[in-house]
Amino acid sequence: MLAGGTLGWLNSLSRTWSVSRLQPRNPGAGVAWVEVGLLLRLALTAALLTFALREGLVAGLCALAGLWAVRWWMVSRMQRGRD
Repeated sequence: MLAGGTLGWLNSLSRTWSVSRLQPRNPGAGVAWVEVGLLLRLALTAALLTFALREGLVAGLCALAGLWAVRWWMVSRMQRGRD
């Protein structure tokens, strides 16, 4: 669960960083950062779930639960920052 939570936190930070790179003057460069970040996040998530499921179903579900919980926590935290 800790590994899933850590990866969820890194995913959220990476997504925020990638989106902050979007600029109206040079949209191509920003979109490239978003695409690279997406591929990296997908690869890390797939690797985490693959390794966790090799340990067993419970480990895989715990990793998924940690990833899911921290992602939703980060989204709610970012929403509160906008209000």
